Amino acid sequence: MSANPAAPTDQRYTETSNTSITLDTAAQVDETFKVYIGSTPDWRESDDGFVGLSITIPNSKTFTPGDSKMLVFRNGVLLHNSVAVGTGAMRYQEAGNNGITLEDAATASDFFEFIYMA
Repeated sequence: MSANPAAPTDQRYTETSNTSITLDTAAQVDETFKVYIGSTPDWRESDDGFVGLSITIPNSKTFTPGDSKMLVFRNGVLLHNSVAVGTGAMRYQEAGNNGITLEDAATASDFFEFIYMA
């Protein structure tokens, strides 16, 4: 989900207090949400225009592979760092300390957000 006003309405929310958010559209039974409260991310990068399976995170940002602190969103949907969880469109694998490999190729219109909670 995103507070980004340019995101589709089914991917937007409004922070209504320091403890709650309101979704722009109702949540569905099969949706999962992750809300991080507390420390701010070590870094956050957003970009589009990626094409293909391999993505290098913009602006030379790096992370520690395998520490489960990297969050990757594609078009507002949290992806899984897994080869078995979710559908192919929702999976990626870490590739070194500055990139990911998608299971389903990105198109130029896909919007990615990378958040590292060090």
